Amino acid sequence: MHELLLSYGRIEELVGAPLPHRAKVDPPWWTGHSEGSIRLLVEKAGWHVDGVNRVLSPVRFTRAPLAH
Repeated sequence: MHELLLSYGRIEELVGAPLPHRAKVDPPWWTGHSEGSIRLLVEKAGWHVDGVNRVLSPVRFTRAPLAH
């Protein structure tokens, strides 16, 4: 699997906790361009956030390339 599209609700189900309000209103929270970003945790899990749609709510994750 190289790509995942997950709604905010599905992400909350997977992590077992609600997302912070900023996750739903501040796309840079996902990509590391704001304080408290989740980008490093996502990358540590081997993924990148490629896009966030605040209206439809899917977050697009793509698999990070393997390090050689």
